[in-house]
Amino acid sequence: CGNCSFDFWNDYFLPTGYTVSNAKIQIQADDKADVYVNFQPVGTATYAETFGTGNYKELSIPPTAFGTGGNSIGITLRGHNDPVAPGFEPFNFAALAGKLMIQRCRN
Repeated sequence: CGNCSFDFWNDYFLPTGYTVSNAKIQIQADDKADVYVNFQPVGTATYAETFGTGNYKELSIPPTAFGTGGNSIGITLRGHNDPVAPGFEPFNFAALAGKLMIQRCRN
């Protein structure tokens, strides 16, 4: 497809008696990725900021975004390509690379 989106979700369980002291994600995206914690937006990374430069974009996640128990961490990846030439199907190669880091401590 020429314009596609892909959703990636993962759960993180924060035990009772713990809080998150620091959280961040380092991410590369082609073409664009929106990051969410518990369905609240954290930030965006684009090709021009990341793969296009060979760098990761680091997004800080507020510790208050996490609650005790189950937490949902999501990324919506969007890819967009224009037709290569008249008569050719647009090819869309979307890519995502990232590392999520969460530090927790006892209350």
